[in-house]
Amino acid sequence: MHRPFRSSSRANAATTAAPGPNEAAADVMGLGFDQVVRLNGSRVEVVAPPARGGDVLASFEAAAGATWPGCDLPFHGQDVLRVIGHDASRVAVVEGRIAVSVVRCSADLSTFPWSDVRGWSAIELYEPDGTFVTRRTFADRVAVTALDGITVDGISYLAVGLSTSGVRVVRADEPGLPDHHAVPADWRRDVARRDDREIVVAVRFGMMDDGRAMLVSAAITFDGAAIVATDVLDGRLLWSDNHQTAEPLRDRPTSVAVGRFGLAGVPTVSVAWSSGRLTLHDAGRGTRPFAVEGHPETPFVAQRFVTTDHGGRLLTLRRQVGVVVLTAGTGAGARLVEVPTGATSRWRVRRRNKAVSVAV
Repeated sequence: MHRPFRSSSRANAATTAAPGPNEAAADVMGLGFDQVVRLNGSRVEVVAPPARGGDVLASFEAAAGATWPGCDLPFHGQDVLRVIGHDASRVAVVEGRIAVSVVRCSADLSTFPWSDVRGWSAIELYEPDGTFVTRRTFADRVAVTALDGITVDGISYLAVGLSTSGVRVVRADEPGLPDHHAVPADWRRDVARRDDREIVVAVRFGMMDDGRAMLVSAAITFDGAAIVATDVLDGRLLWSDNHQTAEPLRDRPTSVAVGRFGLAGVPTVSVAWSSGRLTLHDAGRGTRPFAVEGHPETPFVAQRFVTTDHGGRLLTLRRQVGVVVLTAGTGAGARLVEVPTGATSRWRVRRRNKAVSVAV
């Protein structure tokens, strides 16, 4: 069911805007506020948010790169990933450590024993100061395409989206990042499958109302896209939602966020699409309470649920240029509010003497 975004904000507090695409927000330096962890060329940078000066607080070499290498045999889905502008390296944070993925041809690092003519992909885990911790390698032209981290009951996990074969949930607290379990990118049984059209493009951890940790993945399929929610601990399917289209690459997921939204703080999954639209799902059941059509010229590229100082539950969304805040009211809808381009610190959304202050 499609309902318009409307209504107004009733919060009055500071929030942090969503980090950009392929960035992570976390307090890895122990400073009491979130820093932005990002890739800059081949290096990882830990940067203070713009509202706190935007300084680079730490930086180290990780051999990362946005460009897909020209191997003799390309990675599964590589042509599709190039077309949609999906970077070859990804970054995530788990329990204060930084995970980075890289893709390589054998000619790049031929001295490494796991390299072969087909190319390989790896996840490398670092301390915030650049100290290497451990590595996990995927061979046979399988590329890491998405990363996210979570700690549940003292155990750290990474979700590793792949260019084929779905998602691996791995133990981030053990050497070599071994598998905890694997989940498919598309749970439909009676459909034709193509390895290069089950490409995971986004993964995100979150929590349900009953306290269970969930993982949401978004993938490009041969006939559209699949949004899949699974239990983090046992890999059990919670729900899946398939979007079918004759042109799968024209309306594909660009980012996923999981968090509490609205006055009641309902656990919610938000999926942004390349067409510019946004779909919000009930995290526990997968139903779509909100949806809005957008503009392909200004799609959302990253998003983050935030909680204000007064308990308000908002969603901040980042475009290539500009930030949007989604606020929920007492009715069935919600309201999208544009943050003015060029804002450098805090901007307030006002209505009836209420406000939301967004740090950008």
